[in-house]
Amino acid sequence: IEESIFLFTIDGLRQHEYQSGDIHIRETLDDENEFYTSYLIDYPSDGLTITGVMQIPKGGGPFPVIVMNHGFFSRSVYNSGDGTDRSSAYLAQHGYITLAPDYRSWGDSDIGASFFYSGLVIDVINLINAIPSIPEADPERVGIWGHSMGGGVTLKVLTLDPRVKAAVLYSSVSADFADIIERWGPGCL
Repeated sequence: IEESIFLFTIDGLRQHEYQSGDIHIRETLDDENEFYTSYLIDYPSDGLTITGVMQIPKGGGPFPVIVMNHGFFSRSVYNSGDGTDRSSAYLAQHGYITLAPDYRSWGDSDIGASFFYSGLVIDVINLINAIPSIPEADPERVGIWGHSMGGGVTLKVLTLDPRVKAAVLYSSVSADFADIIERWGPGCL
């Protein structure tokens, strides 16, 4: 049991073998405007297909990239882009590519385990690995934004990945994971 718990710790996540892959555009979304274009995307993460929304500013790049980590939504009502849509639109209008992953088990992503946000963290790091597949992106200028549960994901990513140059935590969950586990449980199967 101790070995399986180790997989979900910071040290376990540091030793995890993250996969890289390409971001695939599934479709152009309806909210195209004069500032940016929105796309429904997917990318690989540990044998799963993770969906999300990408917005690319109009004009020449390369553009800096902000990964947008949404807060908790009931999976039964969540749609791709929920919780990040307004902030993503603002950032895209001001020259940033935004990537809002649905995470495993949300949206049209494959279902996968995520104890203590570990699976969600893996999905975000694998998304960062895929940024070079976006021709308009500058993979040397990556920031991250996290709201509520996404703030908890963001904190762990910041601990693990030095490529992230800036971060914003918006109404984040507690940094005390004992408190989080007591309030919300260990995660999802």
